Amino acid sequence: MSWIGKASIALAALAVVIAAGVCCCCPSSGNGPQPQVTAAPPMPSPTPPWPTPTPFTSPAGPFDRGEIAVGDTRLAQLPSAVSADFWTLDIVAGMAVTIDVVAEDRGWDPMLTVRDAAGEEIAFDDDGGEGLNPRLTGLFLGAGSYELWIEAYDGYGEYTLSVVEVTETSGGGWISYGETVFGEITDWQPEQWWEFEGRAEEVISISMIGRGDLIDTYLELYGPDGSFLTSDDDGGDGLFSLIDGYMLPETGHYRIVTRAYGSDVGEYELTLEQVEIELQTIAYDQTVRDELERAGARDYWVFAGEEGDIVRISMVGLGDFLDTYLELYGPDGSLLIADDDGGGDLSALILDFSLPQSGDYRIVARAYGSYSGEYELTLRRTKERTIAYGQTTTGEIVGIGRGEGWLFEGAAGDLVSISMVGLGDFQNTYLELYDPDGSLLAADDDSGKDRFAYIGGYRLPYSGTYHILADISLSGYEVPYGEFPMGEGGVLPAAYRLTLRQIEPQTIAYGQTLAGQLTEEEQWGHWFFQGVMGEIVRISAVGTGGLSDTYLELRAPGGALLVEDDDAGEGYAALVDGYTLPEAGTYHVVVRAYGGGAGAYQLALQRVTVQEQPLAYGEVAAGELAVAGERDYWRFEGAAGDEVTISLVGAGDLTDTYLELYGPDGALLAEDDDGGENAFARIAAFELPANGAYRIVVRAFGAEVGEYELTLEGP
Repeated sequence: MSWIGKASIALAALAVVIAAGVCCCCPSSGNGPQPQVTAAPPMPSPTPPWPTPTPFTSPAGPFDRGEIAVGDTRLAQLPSAVSADFWTLDIVAGMAVTIDVVAEDRGWDPMLTVRDAAGEEIAFDDDGGEGLNPRLTGLFLGAGSYELWIEAYDGYGEYTLSVVEVTETSGGGWISYGETVFGEITDWQPEQWWEFEGRAEEVISISMIGRGDLIDTYLELYGPDGSFLTSDDDGGDGLFSLIDGYMLPETGHYRIVTRAYGSDVGEYELTLEQVEIELQTIAYDQTVRDELERAGARDYWVFAGEEGDIVRISMVGLGDFLDTYLELYGPDGSLLIADDDGGGDLSALILDFSLPQSGDYRIVARAYGSYSGEYELTLRRTKERTIAYGQTTTGEIVGIGRGEGWLFEGAAGDLVSISMVGLGDFQNTYLELYDPDGSLLAADDDSGKDRFAYIGGYRLPYSGTYHILADISLSGYEVPYGEFPMGEGGVLPAAYRLTLRQIEPQTIAYGQTLAGQLTEEEQWGHWFFQGVMGEIVRISAVGTGGLSDTYLELRAPGGALLVEDDDAGEGYAALVDGYTLPEAGTYHVVVRAYGGGAGAYQLALQRVTVQEQPLAYGEVAAGELAVAGERDYWRFEGAAGDEVTISLVGAGDLTDTYLELYGPDGALLAEDDDGGENAFARIAAFELPANGAYRIVVRAFGAEVGEYELTLEGP
């Protein structure tokens, strides 16, 4: 797997989307009564105050592990397969480093991502080191702060993280304006450095064209102080890289870093040129139309801005021009912000950016990849709207791509809800929540009452100024730019009502049944309880007083959705039954009405014990799931290093089986739905991590019932 990528696989979900939906056959949903599960005696309620749940910023985490310096080695443990650790690395002056992650426990596969201060991914690796361990070799980092993210491709456990400086340059040399030089990317030399002298306000072009098997190149440019300036992947022809029309911010010694995008190797040619660019002017509240006549072309627009101006810049391709890209440079020539698809449908949008100083700003309008054609560029200065906890305000959207921004002050740990209700005929509301650094945290289309947008129970990760975008949802519509369907679905201008609330979290303990109330204003209930890895829980939400159809979600201490249910209880009551907690910490239970609505409900939480049937290596056991949602529990003794295969084959009406394997510490080690023949479950060749008693959970995928055969193969 490539060590640098457009996005880490594991973080594809760095944005959290909260949406309502039916999950009647979700693989992790429990359904119906379970004769073999009995309630344990009630546990005493923990003494308040409760621990603050971990912020909902990515699946099961992220967990801040603190600082690591160049030359340091750190030992830590990733607590679960859906966890994320991050370390802070501060670089004083530009340098090349090698970063290693070594799994100390057998049987798990770590991944490594490096992000800059803005949260942008700059490097990624999965298996570049020994075995399944990631390694980034000779990565050049400019002065600044970086985050090193550790995640699991598979499994979890202890790891060692180390950062060392690389003192020798990786090939390359000097290059001058008008010169073309040649280099080679190899497995043992994945990047090269080229140096040149530049003067402030000179405009340059750098192109890197691969030869032979090197079909996808990547360029980075660093300033005289070692700070990262800009980069490019596919700005040139095909998949070749091109940094074009870049204005140098100061006089001094610059460094170009060349590498492959992905695992390609081969020769390349690098060309550095000083160029002249044509600057066109654009003013606030102006829309201009122009054309990029060829792949790799760039247009340059300049506007006068004042310190504190909040600007919104959108670039929409017309005709066959599908994928636009925007860059904004400050008066000193530094790249301030860039965007590819922020406007949706591959259109670029720089949303409500605050200008840091007065002067002339430069917009670079280009394509992502090899597109060309006509486009429309719009520059707006927006008002700084603010909203506070407990406040309801109104706004109006006047066009596509013109959603309104709202700012509010939040503190780390605040639990907030945001609702956006359309007024008049405006029905398709849409919400996004951004953190103080501008990263998308949550988005929603129709989770609220009457399918209006609602972000419910989001816990803020840190203190600062947060940004809400109130916009129009185009889900299900094919809408030309500047148009919007009239009548059902919305009208322009679109008026709306926005409400921001801070929610007081409620607590529940094992053995308790507590009353809750969903209101027209707050349609989700949020409850927290303290759990221990390996505990098995039963959670039920029964509607009373006009609430007929309840819905449950159970979220991990880090915020990841673990299991959800709609109708597994009696009637339309929600029930999560026999779920094994994957880690210790504070769990979050969300109660809402299916489809939105208000009313009273009762929430019950129990810790349950199970009857485990013995199983041995080489044995084939028979059982029956007699009731929809039933689980059977089997126990076997294993030793560290044992390789086991578990098969679950249904008979009769039981056509789709599901397996879970838990370790001696109660942690979920493996699960499978259709790994065997047909739709039967099979966990194949799994190596046990420790000595002890292991638990197998047998169930159906969905609400099927019937007899089954369970086979355990071992050494």
